[in-house]
Amino acid sequence: YRAIESSIQQTHKKIEIIIIDDGSTDSTLKIAQSYAEKDSRIKIFHQENSGVSRARNYGISESKGEYIIFLDSDDWLESQAIEIFLHYQLKNPDKFVFADYYVLCIDEQNKNFLRRTVRRGSQTKIYDFKNGFENMNSLRISNIMHFFSSNVIFKNELRFVEGMHYDEDALFVFEYLCMTNGLCYIHQPLWNRLIRPDSATKTPLNKRRKNSSGIFIPDLKYESIIKYHPEFTEEAKGFHAELCRDYITVALQSNHAIDETVLHSKEEAVKHMKFFMKLNRPLLKKIAMLIALYLPLPIVRTIWKIKSRCETKSQQQPLKFDETVEIW
Repeated sequence: YRAIESSIQQTHKKIEIIIIDDGSTDSTLKIAQSYAEKDSRIKIFHQENSGVSRARNYGISESKGEYIIFLDSDDWLESQAIEIFLHYQLKNPDKFVFADYYVLCIDEQNKNFLRRTVRRGSQTKIYDFKNGFENMNSLRISNIMHFFSSNVIFKNELRFVEGMHYDEDALFVFEYLCMTNGLCYIHQPLWNRLIRPDSATKTPLNKRRKNSSGIFIPDLKYESIIKYHPEFTEEAKGFHAELCRDYITVALQSNHAIDETVLHSKEEAVKHMKFFMKLNRPLLKKIAMLIALYLPLPIVRTIWKIKSRCETKSQQQPLKFDETVEIW
């Protein structure tokens, strides 16, 4: 109910709240209906259990507002979130606006939330497309917690790919970024993201890049850059090589077979390697690229697994939180 409550309590009141009931079997629909009876801004739609991508697309099709926020049922907004997002979006209409957020888990023993702030930068900042594109990973803009323009979404017929089970939000966000002219980062947490222990995926990492729908994420991301920003064709080729190398790495680390997808990744990375070498990347990343492409893949698998074990040992520390907040 926190997602609904935080939407109702926004300081910017002129909003519509669209709830998509994706075949729930608990009390979700009943709770939503009780809120709708009290607030005319709430609209409820139902679909048989069809997945998050179809639910979000349903919400897009029913939306009438100028801007869209996708709020998962476990997440909630700070009370001024929409007001602040809107302020920066109107000042930077051609940019993709995003902000810091809180990550929380439930402290069952003390019946509170443990919370930490995820910072995406050191200060509020505007990035042109080139700088935004180059800093995309460090700014952590792969998740869906952003502010979207309906005009950009409808004009470009952007939708979530139905049938995808991994990276569907990352792909949507990346394609949206390519349809804008850069980024506007707000140095303030506006989102609350609840992490549940049972929500962590147990699926091998390679399936995050190529999922059951048969979609190969690096190819789609490469095509999006070329389509909307052809002036960055060379950089796009280098980035594509990097994504393909990443796919090879996670596939081999997770004991994925050296199949046609891995071989396709290697072929694409080799084809565009010279453009990757021109990117502003650390020397170690460039050495890793050469290792992945020019050593036999079984040897690469052994190297990556040893590296992964060493990294796992050094990183086995409990998640740290900054503060405790009361459950409401």
